[in-house]
Order: sequence, then structure tokens, then C-alpha cells
Amino acid sequence: MRQLIYIIFICFAFSSNAQEINIYSKWAAKIDDDVILILDISKAHSMAATRIKILDDNHYRIDSFGYKRKFNTTFIDLDSSVIWWSGALTPLHPNIQTQFSFGMIEIVETNYRDIPQTIKFSGDLPDLAIYLDEDDTITFTRMISRYEDETEYFYYTRYGGEISYSNYFGEHGGFSMGIRDVGLKFSPVKLNKSVEQKLTSEVIKKTNNLRLERGVEGLHHDLVLDSASRDNLNAWIKESKKQHRLNSNPEFENISKIDSSIYLSLFNKFNIINYPFRCGENATAIQFTSVNISRKREIRKYVKSHSQDYIDALFAAWLNNSGLKQNILNSGYAGVGNSVALYEAIKDDYYFDHTGKKVSIRDKKVKYYYLVFTQTFSEFEKQ
Repeated sequence: MRQLIYIIFICFAFSSNAQEINIYSKWAAKIDDDVILILDISKAHSMAATRIKILDDNHYRIDSFGYKRKFNTTFIDLDSSVIWWSGALTPLHPNIQTQFSFGMIEIVETNYRDIPQTIKFSGDLPDLAIYLDEDDTITFTRMISRYEDETEYFYYTRYGGEISYSNYFGEHGGFSMGIRDVGLKFSPVKLNKSVEQKLTSEVIKKTNNLRLERGVEGLHHDLVLDSASRDNLNAWIKESKKQHRLNSNPEFENISKIDSSIYLSLFNKFNIINYPFRCGENATAIQFTSVNISRKREIRKYVKSHSQDYIDALFAAWLNNSGLKQNILNSGYAGVGNSVALYEAIKDDYYFDHTGKKVSIRDKKVKYYYLVFTQTFSEFEKQ
């Protein structure tokens, strides 16, 4: 059957015009949390692939297909959005037949110059043990785009970010680079006990004032619920440290999917990240987007002098979130406890470029600060 399909491909190739869609580049895909696949179709008559298996931040393994032995490929443009490909590895010996593979490439997205930027790939890459059924595809993003006046490069980082940069040609030349949503390394900043107590007591006070305004009985402060809130805060940070980002849960709201290291607006004083709604639990992180501070001692002083601003921002965020607001005003709750902590973060991520080389992203000079609040409610009366 494969031989028959191969003959059809060859006949079609001779009767068809050469494909005109510019797919000739290297393409990248994350096929698993720890697996990156680089598809090389930068040449018109061959294909190759590299699979990078990330074992941990310091170790990885590279497997290749179509490099040591050329994978000869024929591309056929079907309708300017779908390309049929077929090919086989160069035989080890003239008398040894190699497995024939074929599949399709569908153009999913193009840029403003009509150059394909995203494709869906189907077919088999046997040496990498990748076998895709008829309806299975892998989505790839273009890594290199070459134009008359510039060359663009695009890479995914280990922790979900993006790196893009361009080399400009011409009389003056030049270079530009963009880093978005890269992973962060978090470390705690110890707050003064008096500041911590002021923040937590003001949150409870503001909660009860709001409940009374809405005709709901106030809540008593329960130290056991303070401990529960602290446990929730630590669990959130533990997961954030593992994934190198605060918005680690897939249930985050759309606004919270914007990475916490990127300002939502130059005019916003705070960047708010609400943890996904849980009945009886509120959790929010506030990033200081208008603070240019690089020392822990300075940020502690800043928090102390601006504590009311953070509490006001916190409640504005909670009241704009239906789930968090529901927890605050729920008449069935009798007790409440909360916790607060301050964290410093620096950029700490890496990516693999189009050659498969690991490139680290670290910036210890630029620091981000987050004030994290958690609140726990209970229906039980104080014992």
C-alpha cells in the first residue's frame, strides 16, 4: 500500500508545479511538558527533526532523525494552505529498503507578510518513535523567518515564555530582542512582625466593615484559620517555585494568564493575580509595577509606608471577582483567618535555539516583588 501511495506521490510531483508556500525554515513544538521537538525543513528536498528531552534544569537528552542519514523528501502544494509530503531515509545498503513515510502540513497562521508562522504536521518520524494517526497532528511555530531586510528568530522557553529577536540589514543594521512570560525564581522577604500584623488585621477589619454595610454579620478572627491560610499560601508558592511562575494553575482567569513579570499597563500601579476560586478560600498576589527597588530592606520600608494602598487594591480586586466576593459576603461563614507574605523574584529560565543549543536567561539586577494575601473562611463558631 505504501509503495502505491509513493508512486502516486511521484506522479503528482512531476505533474504539479513546485510548491510556492514558504515553509522552508526550522519549526519548534512542545509535545510534552519536558519534550521539545525541532522540525527542520529549511531545505526544499529534505527533512530532519530533533527531540530534546529535558530531565531537569541541568540535564537533557537530544535524539535526532534525518541528520546522520538524509531524509529525502518531496513537498507538493495542494491548495496553498495544505502541503503533502513524502520521503524516506537514505538506505544503509543498496539492497536494504527503508521505510517510506508520508503526511501533511497545514498552514494554520501567517504573519502580515503572508509568511506561514504556525503549521500542523501529520505523519511518521519513525527514528524518533513518533507515529501520528490520521487525525493526529503536532502544532509547530516557525523559528526562523528570513526577509530581504531582516531575519527573525523565535523560541519557546522552558517555563512557557517566548523569546524573539531580529537582525536588521542595510546601511546601519541593528538588532532588537523581546522577552515575554519567562520563568522566575522566588525567594521570601521577611516582613516586620508589626507590618504583617497591621496588614492582616486591616484585611479582617475591611472584610467585616463591608459585610456590615451589606447587612451581613461580621466574622470573628480565628487563629486556626490563620494557620490554614498560611498553609494555602505556602502551597501556592511551592507550586510557583516548581513552575517558575505565580500563575501556575491552568484555571487562572484570562487576565492572570499574563505573566506576572510583564506589566499589564504602564499606568497601572499594581498587577493583580487572583488564584482560581475555591469555596471558603481567597488568594491574591499583588505585583508592584511602579516600584524601582532592588534591595530587600528598601522594599520592606516601602510596604510599611504604603500598606493601605495594597489593602485597597486587594479589596478592589476581590470585589471585581465574583467568586472571591462571594466568599467575603457569604452569610454562612462565622470565622475568618488570613496570612500575608512578601516575595522577591528574578528572571530564571532557558530555551533551546534552532541549533539545539541551550541558552540561559537570568537577570539578577532586575527584581520583581509580590505581596501575597490568603484568606480562609469557616462556618463554625469560635470554640
